[in-house]
Amino acid sequence: MPKYSKLLYLLLIVCFPVCTFAAYDPNHFDPNNAAHWYRKAFALYEEPNNIDLKAFVDGEIESTPELRQYLKRQQTVIDLFSKATQIEYCDWKFDRYKDIWNFGNNNYASDVVDCVLLILANTRHHEQNLSPEKVINTWRQCFNAAQHIYHPNDWDMLLSIAIKSKCYSYIHDYMERNPDMTQNELILLKNLLLDESNGRVISLNELLDDRINFARTALTKHKDQKPKTEPYIEQILALKGQEGWNDFLDKTLSIYEKHINNLRVAVNTPPALRYTAISLADQSATNARDILEKFSSLPENYVPTQKDYDDLMRISGYLFAIRETPTLHVYRWQMYYDTKRNAILTAISLLLEYHNSGNLPEEVSANSPKDAFGNQPFTLIKTGTGFTLKSQSMDIMKDKYPEYEFKLPKE
Repeated sequence: MPKYSKLLYLLLIVCFPVCTFAAYDPNHFDPNNAAHWYRKAFALYEEPNNIDLKAFVDGEIESTPELRQYLKRQQTVIDLFSKATQIEYCDWKFDRYKDIWNFGNNNYASDVVDCVLLILANTRHHEQNLSPEKVINTWRQCFNAAQHIYHPNDWDMLLSIAIKSKCYSYIHDYMERNPDMTQNELILLKNLLLDESNGRVISLNELLDDRINFARTALTKHKDQKPKTEPYIEQILALKGQEGWNDFLDKTLSIYEKHINNLRVAVNTPPALRYTAISLADQSATNARDILEKFSSLPENYVPTQKDYDDLMRISGYLFAIRETPTLHVYRWQMYYDTKRNAILTAISLLLEYHNSGNLPEEVSANSPKDAFGNQPFTLIKTGTGFTLKSQSMDIMKDKYPEYEFKLPKE
């Protein structure tokens, strides 16, 4: 499994499920708010435990009796979740400032990711008995769920992107397994992808605006909140009472604002230079993490020296940057899934042309969707069973040129 695929897997399987599912409160139920149907589904959700839903969705493992029984038990959750995805309005009524040390993101977003995997696993299990239209409708539900948690917050955006990336992988695999999709089915899929791609896109500048506003509010209006038990934060709190503590948060905010301004300059550089610029701007926060980890192994009765105090004061400005996913991750995952989606859209256009003429063109159309890494059209390579679309731009996440294989309908 490629390095960054492993990263996404860990994000999906390890990091996100740590949030507990919220109990459903009928006293606050509003049938016109998708969030309430989601919560009702979350309250009934059962953890898969030893069942690897992701591996099954990816086709890496076959169905088992345990998996079939699990999906059967979760049918009510599936129905409720599906109902939620069909409602446009979604208000989680989430107060980001209620607990500033809990990332400041919507905890329900991780629950949505878990249920999306459940939905996709259920579809994969029944795929042979479902029409392409019904399978495509499942993907639409998952895209709607991704949109419901799509907000200008690093973690929420990354979770939303993770859902979309998983859907695009499923779509590509489905097309490989079902090369005989009709023209109407291909058009239906094309319209789904176009609808999704035409949705509102949150810019990197909006993301930075949100992060700086969150930090300013947290450090000026929520000074009395106590962080969760984390060793390096405990060491920072041990400084309380020393000379200079009163302006500790002010200096923290000042350093963080400088960091955000450096990132803002980086995200507004030309596309060809942007990835490198963001990487360099984010490096200072990465270095700060290493310094903070040094303090995590100190004894409980440790009393910081003035030098320790100065070091922590200097790096604490990156505290919020460290506790949130770096902007760089959102940027490269956005490019990664945009490129995969555009390759599928290009392939659909080629397949539709094949249906009409019986032949593939010699190259893709000049106005076809481009790769997101370099904004260049895909190169068409004909194969014995179909064709390959190769990006002319390197995938910055995998250090290679992406290739996507597709099969032609059987004669």
